[in-house]
Amino acid sequence: MTIVIIPARRGIVLCIVNQSFMRILIVYYSLTSNNELLAKELQEKLGADLFRIETRRKYTTFSIMWDILLNRTPEIKDFYHARNLYDKYIFVAPVWAGRVASPLRAFLLQEKSRIHDYSFITLCGGLPRQKDKLFKTLTKVVGHSPTQVVELSINDFISETDGHHSLGKGYEFQRQDLKFFKQKIDDFVAQQKAVTLAKAV
Repeated sequence: MTIVIIPARRGIVLCIVNQSFMRILIVYYSLTSNNELLAKELQEKLGADLFRIETRRKYTTFSIMWDILLNRTPEIKDFYHARNLYDKYIFVAPVWAGRVASPLRAFLLQEKSRIHDYSFITLCGGLPRQKDKLFKTLTKVVGHSPTQVVELSINDFISETDGHHSLGKGYEFQRQDLKFFKQKIDDFVAQQKAVTLAKAV
């Protein structure tokens, strides 16, 4: 049994948390809406809480280019969840030029001391050998390696469905499009549940 202290307007609130019930928080950033759709799909399957990363200034393609060229880390809005309630983090975000989207990197740098168990999944272009690079980057930023890194390749989706949809770089996914990645998503969810149950025992 764990007792969690949560600040409140009038004093404090003590919450008793059963350790056999592991709390999961899905933290996501999405410039278009594709990774937001994925995050909400995972939330539904895992019964997890959801937090959206927002930058303090509006992001554009031009902003992304400068972030990549100058290796900039943007300012993000405050993370308002009770940090000590979560045992597991799942990060969902796009990949820009083979790198984790800079708003997510900003969150990881800010919260890394509290992130003990985490995984990363992305709806992205899916460049060759990108997965290994993402694994190494996440490990370096957070200070320890993720449980899983999973790519859902938009390029694979386009190659399989071209001629049936009007596709391109700016294609916005619909929920039914995620069915293409059903097996990968289901495997990812099953792995998260398995790890969570193992840690709860």
